[in-house]
Amino acid sequence: RLAAFPEVPTFAELTGRPNLEMALWYGFFVPAGTPAGVVSRLNRDILKAADTPSVRARLEINGGVLALGSATELAAQVRSDNVRFRSLMRELGLVPAGTN
Repeated sequence: RLAAFPEVPTFAELTGRPNLEMALWYGFFVPAGTPAGVVSRLNRDILKAADTPSVRARLEINGGVLALGSATELAAQVRSDNVRFRSLMRELGLVPAGTN
């Protein structure tokens, strides 16, 4: 449970699925083929801007947690979430037949 909202049950508690976790995250995306140096510089500058007491405080008021990372970590998160949610949607019957 979130420290800011201890009375709000988790998805796992609500659904009886112990491994079900839902998280909201934000990421910055650039077009494929953007030079690595540009991606690196953008990542560095965004992390610097986000990692401030005012941003952390604003997130915490709403129950959020600032988790900063690299472009590689964001790409891995997107891939992982796609696999996880496709599986869950199939399990719940929310994916039309014949689709991946």
